[in-house]
Amino acid sequence: MTVLIVAAGQGLSLRLEAALGSDTVLTYVISSPQNIRNKLRSADAPYMALVDATDFAQIDAALLADIFADGAPTLVRAIWGAELPYGRAIATAMTQRGFPPLELKRADGVESLLDLIRSRRLR
Repeated sequence: MTVLIVAAGQGLSLRLEAALGSDTVLTYVISSPQNIRNKLRSADAPYMALVDATDFAQIDAALLADIFADGAPTLVRAIWGAELPYGRAIATAMTQRGFPPLELKRADGVESLLDLIRSRRLR
């Protein structure tokens, strides 16, 4: 499964690929609004868009929500670290646009994120 990760760094991507293996998940880490928009509109658009609120890219929450709203109806929209200020801001903005994200809290552990990816891969 292909996952677009919106983050400032590669940390979450490396953790996901190490835990699940490159045969299960392929990640793209993007921190530029235009590059995110381009990836979501590309022929190889990701199945999941994941915001890493623990290492967030400097993108306004409203702008990022607008970009995600343009994604395919089947795009899974999720936030890692949803309890953090940036995570809450993104969740609120996305919900206001009619695309409430899946909110993943760090206290639930990374296993919840891994399970989400595994479950979506089987569909």
